[in-house]
This record gives sequence, C-alpha cells and structure tokens, in this order.
Amino acid sequence: MLGCPLIDVKPKNVNKINPAELGYRKPSKSFDHDLFFSGINTAKVREDFVQRLSHEPFDFYGGLQFRKRAPEISEEYAFPRLKTKEYIDVMRRSRIGLVLEGEGPFTYRHLELWHLCSFMISTPHIRGLELPLSLEENEHYVCYESYDDLRDKISYYLNDTEERNAIALKGREMFERDFSYKKHGQFIKKCVSPQ
Repeated sequence: MLGCPLIDVKPKNVNKINPAELGYRKPSKSFDHDLFFSGINTAKVREDFVQRLSHEPFDFYGGLQFRKRAPEISEEYAFPRLKTKEYIDVMRRSRIGLVLEGEGPFTYRHLELWHLCSFMISTPHIRGLELPLSLEENEHYVCYESYDDLRDKISYYLNDTEERNAIALKGREMFERDFSYKKHGQFIKKCVSPQ
C-alpha cells in the first residue's frame, strides 16, 4: 500500500490527520483539458501511450519526465515536473486523469485522483491486487484493455459527464472510507507477520 503524496503526513502528525477531511469532495465543474497524464518514464507503456495520445484529436495535456532510463521516444514528449499546487490544479481541470502502470500496477496517481475526487482510467493491472481498499471496477475507476480500448473509453467518458462524475464521487467516497494510515499499517503488519 502506498501513501498519498498530496497529504503532508509525517511521523509526528500521522495520528492527527484524517485523510477523509482533506482533498475535494465533489468533481470539478470547470475544465481546460480532456485528458492529463504526467509521470516519470518508468515503463515502456508510458512512452508508447504518451506518444500516441499526443496525436489524438482530443486535448491531451502532459508528458514524461525522462529520469528512470534512456527514453525510446523524442524529447518532444517531455513534460516538466509540476509543483504540487499546479499539479493539483491541472488534475482538477482535466476531465480524465490517466493512470498508466509505473514501477508497479498500483501507483500514487490512483490515490491522488481519488483524493481529488477526479475521474480516472487506470491500467488494467490493478485488477486482482490485494489492497486494504474496497475497490470495484466501473464503480470507483475504469480500466482499459489496450490502447484502442483506452482511446474509445476516453471518447465515451468525455461525452458522458453524468457517469464520469458518478464514478469520481464513488472513488472519493471509497477513499474517505478506506484510506487510513492506521489501517494500512495493520494491513502491512499482517502481510509480513509469520502465520
């Protein structure tokens, strides 16, 4: 289980923070972009999808920070790492937040989007993970099967504001109910304790 990078938690304040009281409780009503993704080039799929999404007719905003390995795509797909406030603003002003697999199938981006009450289309590799979150596909998030399926789902959800907002709200409700540092610590302890 990961921590949410948008919550400023430290050992001295962890017992005082209630994640359910932080972030946004309603989806945004004002948008500048259709789709947003920004991340480090930790997986080849990120490079492939960013390159292809950049040539689609919808408004894709974002790109990659080339820090993990030698990139196999042009520097034209580079995107600067945003400061936290700007990152939050862009996520909230994008109709769809894209979650591409990074160094693992569950990423900080999942938690950030739920924290911000934003709609996400996620890597399908989140399926089947044992997490201390009660997740349901198509209720708290949507997955893609392939690049073509991702493109089709982007087009569909761009045109269905009501369903997009319903999924974003359900994701936020799940985050408020299930995201707990104490609970996550107990979950990790259980996983590593001898039976």
